[in-house]
Amino acid sequence: MFSFARLGLGSFLALAVLTAHTWADDSSTIPLGTDGVNINIVPNQYIIEFEGEPDTDAGEQATQDFFKSLSDGGISYTVYENYTSLFNGVFIGVDDKYFDAVYGITSAASVWATRLSNAGDQPPVPPNLPTSPPLPNLAHEYTGVNRVHNSTQWDGTGIKVGILDSGIDYNHPAFGGCYKTPGCRIQYGGNYVNDTDRADPLDTCNGHGTHVAGVLAGNHKEFRGVAPNATLGIYRIMDCKGVAPTNWVIKAAIQAEKDGMQVVNLSLGTPGGWRGWGESSIVNKLVRRGIYVITAAGNNGMDGLWTVVSPAVATQGIAVGAMELPRYYALHLNVTVAGKTIPIQRTEQQTDIPSLNLRNVRLVRATDADGTDLACTPLTQEIKGALVLAQRGTCDYTTKAINVLNAGGVALAIYNNRTDDMGPISYNQAVTLPSFSLTIADGQALVKLLGESGGSAATATVNHEVYAFDNALAYTPASYSAWGPDPEGAIKPDLLAPGSNVYSTLPLNMGSYGSMSGTSMAAPYVTGLVALLVQSQRATANLTLISNVVHTATPAKNAAGQYFSVAQQGTGLVNAWNALHADLAFTLRRSVPVYYDDRHYTKFPLKLWWENRVNAKVTYHFFSQPALSVSGVGTDSQSATPPRISTTAASVSFKQTSVSALAGNEGFAEVTISSSKFDRRDFMVYSGYIQATPTVGTGGINYTLPYLGSAYATVNLPLLQSNYAGLPCLLRESGGGCLDAKSVHRFTLTGKDFPVVAYRLQAPARQLMIKIAYAATPNSIHASVESYLYGMQSRSMDTNGVPFYTFRWNGRGHYVGKPLDVFDLPKNKYVLRFTFLSVFMNTESQTYFTPTIQLDGP
Repeated sequence: MFSFARLGLGSFLALAVLTAHTWADDSSTIPLGTDGVNINIVPNQYIIEFEGEPDTDAGEQATQDFFKSLSDGGISYTVYENYTSLFNGVFIGVDDKYFDAVYGITSAASVWATRLSNAGDQPPVPPNLPTSPPLPNLAHEYTGVNRVHNSTQWDGTGIKVGILDSGIDYNHPAFGGCYKTPGCRIQYGGNYVNDTDRADPLDTCNGHGTHVAGVLAGNHKEFRGVAPNATLGIYRIMDCKGVAPTNWVIKAAIQAEKDGMQVVNLSLGTPGGWRGWGESSIVNKLVRRGIYVITAAGNNGMDGLWTVVSPAVATQGIAVGAMELPRYYALHLNVTVAGKTIPIQRTEQQTDIPSLNLRNVRLVRATDADGTDLACTPLTQEIKGALVLAQRGTCDYTTKAINVLNAGGVALAIYNNRTDDMGPISYNQAVTLPSFSLTIADGQALVKLLGESGGSAATATVNHEVYAFDNALAYTPASYSAWGPDPEGAIKPDLLAPGSNVYSTLPLNMGSYGSMSGTSMAAPYVTGLVALLVQSQRATANLTLISNVVHTATPAKNAAGQYFSVAQQGTGLVNAWNALHADLAFTLRRSVPVYYDDRHYTKFPLKLWWENRVNAKVTYHFFSQPALSVSGVGTDSQSATPPRISTTAASVSFKQTSVSALAGNEGFAEVTISSSKFDRRDFMVYSGYIQATPTVGTGGINYTLPYLGSAYATVNLPLLQSNYAGLPCLLRESGGGCLDAKSVHRFTLTGKDFPVVAYRLQAPARQLMIKIAYAATPNSIHASVESYLYGMQSRSMDTNGVPFYTFRWNGRGHYVGKPLDVFDLPKNKYVLRFTFLSVFMNTESQTYFTPTIQLDGP
C-alpha cells in the first residue's frame, strides 16, 4: 500500500475462490476469465495429510496405502514435497479431473487445495519515496503499551518471534541493520519464494513484511514496536505481488517450529475461509506444539458477516481485527487563508516524478467552461503556478491533470465525491503533474473556505512531512475489518488492535517509514503483546495466555451507547497493561456447539471456568451487557451488506453472580442464555458480554467474556443470492449476459464456446455438488462433475471486483460412485444440477438447475 494513504480495504485481502471478474452492477454483460480456472486455487496441486503421525508405523502404512490407491486407479501423480515434521503428508500434483477420486481415498485424513493466500489488494509500496524519520507509535498511548514500556522490564528480550510474510529489509536500523550475524536481532529465517536466487528474506519489492515487523518489534530512536527487543525469525513466503501458496506457508511453518519460534505472526489469508483449509490446519498444528499463533482477521468487512479469512478461523489461534484510534499520522498540506493555517490530510503523490515541495503557492479551485470544478474541460481562469483543487467525477484523472497542466498549474488536488477511499492518484498515460487526493469532507470544507474568504488569497504549503490528525471514527471497528462469526459459528475475530494509518517501518528504498492500513497491521500488534506475556512468564499455559489477551480487552460502543456486535469486534480493543496484570484466567465451555443448529433449542448453558493465577484471594462480580444483534440477510432473504442491525438481545441469567477465588483455586460459574425473543425468520446472530469486575477496593482488573449464537435454524439460511444481476444463470464463456432460462443453448466445446454457470453465495456453503442429468429427465442423475468441489465453498466476495463465482464446464463427467472413470459426454441435451449444502451438511439443501445445454462437439 502506498505510504501514508488511508486505503479503506487495507492490507490484508485475498483473491476470490473461483474465477475473478471485474464487473459493475449496471453492466449489461458479464465479462469472464480467460479459461474459467479457479484463480486462488493452484490447478492440479494438493496437500495431502495422511492418517497417523510422522515416523510411526500407522503413518507409514497410511502413506503407502494412499499411493497404492493412486497406482491401482491408474492416476498419474508427481510428488513435490514430503512432510515428516509438523504433520504426516505430501505436496502432490494430480490432474484436477481426479479430485473426487483423491478426496475419497480413506488413508487421506485431509485433502487441501493449494490456495493462494494474499497480503492485500494494494499494490506494493512504491520505491523512491522520500525518506521519512522515525516517529513515536501513537497507538501505544491508547493500548497500554506505553505504560508497560515505561514501568516494566518487558520488551521481548529473549523471546523468539516468527514472521511469515514478504520478508524484511534487514538493513533497516530498526532491526539492527544485520541478518544472522552475532548479536543481530534477526537470527532465523529464509526465503521460500522462487522469484529470486537469494536465500535470505530481503524485502525490497513489497514492503508489507517490513511494515509488519516494525509494528511488532521495530526499535529505532523514537520509534518502538510492541516488543522492541524480541529475537526475530523472518520467513519470506510472499512474492512481490503479495501472494503465498499453501506449500510455501507449510515449509516456512515447519522451519519456524524447528527454529524454536515461541510466537508466530501470519498477516495473510483467503476470505471467507474454513477451519478445514490447509492454512487454518497448520495454525492449529503449530499451537498444539506449544507455539502461539496470531493471525489477521481480514479486510472484507464491507461484505458483511462470515468474511474472516483462513487461517484466522483456526480454532486455536488468536484472530485480530482492526480498530480506529483517536490520532494517526498522515501526509498533509497546510492551507492558509485570511491569516489562518489549517492542515488537510492528503495521500501520497506519484513516485515517478520529483516529490512535492511547494511553499506558499496559490490554492485555486478549478473553474472550467461549464462553471464546475471537475476540470474535465479546459480551465478558464488564471492558475499559473497554483495548486489546483478539483472534484472527482465525470472524466478520468488523466483528463483533469492535462487540463490543469496546460493552464499552468503546478500540482493537482482531487477531492472525492463519495465517502469511499480514493487512494493515491494514478494516470493512464505519462503526466508530469504532481497529484494527490483528498477526502470528500476535506474537499468540501476547502471549497467552503475558499468561497467564504471574501477574496482573500489562499496559499498552500506541501511537502513530505506528516501531521498527527484527530480521528472522528475513534474507538470504532474499522469499516474494512472482517466480520465473523466463522462459517461454523465460532467467535472470530477474537479482539481488535490498531489497524488504520499505522505508522511503521518500510524498506529503505521505499522511504524507511510510512503508514499502512489493515488487519495485517493489527495482528503484529497483538503478536508483540504475546511476546511480552511469554517473557513475563505470567501465563505458562496456552489457554491462560489467550484468556489474558482476549478477555482483558475493552469492547467498543456506537454513538448511541450500544456495544458493537461480538461478530464485528470480538472482545474489543487490546489492553496490554491489563493482559500483563490479569489475576484470573477464563475459559468458556458450553454443553452445545458455539453456533448450534437452532431447530430444537432456545436456551443453552454456558460455563465460565476460572483459575486464580495470583497468590491472593480475589472476588469478582458478574453482570451481562447485550451487544447489537446482526443479520447477514435482509428482510427479503437476500444479502445484507452492511449487516442488518437489531437491538433485540438474548436473555442472560446467572446461577451465581459472584465468585471468591482463593489463591491457586479454579472453578466455574453457570450462565444460561436464551434466544426466545427472536423471530427466527430474521436470521439474527445475537451476542453480548458477561463482564467480571473486582470487588471495590480489592484491586484487580475488569474482564470481558463474549458470547454469540444464532437465533435461527442454520439449515434454513438462504445460501444463494437471487436478486443479484439475474444470478444464478448460464452464460457463454465468449461473453454476454445471462442466457434465457427457458431456451436450449448449443455449445461446441471449442475456443470460448463453453457453458459457464455464475452464482453468488451470500452465506457459507460447506459443500457444492455438481451433477449431470439428461434434459428430458432432470431429476434423474446421469453422471457427476464434482461431488466435493474442493470440499468447501466460501462466501462470494466483492474484493478485487469479484462479486460472484463461475464454473466452466468442459463437457466431462464421471458416473456416480466411479470417480476414476472420467469421460467426455456424448452429444446430447443435458442440465447441470448445482446442490449447495449448508454448514452442517444436513439433508436440507439448495439447488439450481441450468437451462438445457446441448453439446454439439468437439
